[in-house]
Amino acid sequence: MMARYFGKQRGRVAVVEWGEQEAISRIQATYDGEVVPMHYEEAGQVPFNFHRVHYYKQGNEALLADVKHRGYQVVLVDFGPYLSKNLDVLKHMDMQCVVGRGNDWHYQSIEACYHVICQRQWAHREHILYILASGTCEEKKHLGQKIKGRIEILSFHKDPFVWKEKMKQEIEKILGV
Repeated sequence: MMARYFGKQRGRVAVVEWGEQEAISRIQATYDGEVVPMHYEEAGQVPFNFHRVHYYKQGNEALLADVKHRGYQVVLVDFGPYLSKNLDVLKHMDMQCVVGRGNDWHYQSIEACYHVICQRQWAHREHILYILASGTCEEKKHLGQKIKGRIEILSFHKDPFVWKEKMKQEIEKILGV
């Protein structure tokens, strides 16, 4: 939803999926978007283009550095389960945001990420934005007792690619726009 929002509001957007998560491959198979040929063909990195957003699979530091120099207004990185191993990369982002699902058995991954950040003694960990996707106020309160930082809730949206005004309002509230 963040990529879709920025694509509608800010122009050129790239999403880099870290490692081999295969979520972008599943999205591409579902929506059968168009492939945008760029210089990445030689490197095996042809982005999948959907709703004005370029999605890059199997990202790493080299790809991220390359994408950052391609003139995108916004670059989002989806670390997935690789976040705890790549906190140094996260430190250099303009906005640090950890997104996890609501429900006790899901938001424990946000808690685990928070503890890894604390163990690494990250000086500005209180500036990280934690988003509970499909979370409730009760889950936000419970998580807030376990971690320090700003926690926001993003309500459930069956298909984040079908844009609705409610999505825009929620994201703008989270971003403080």
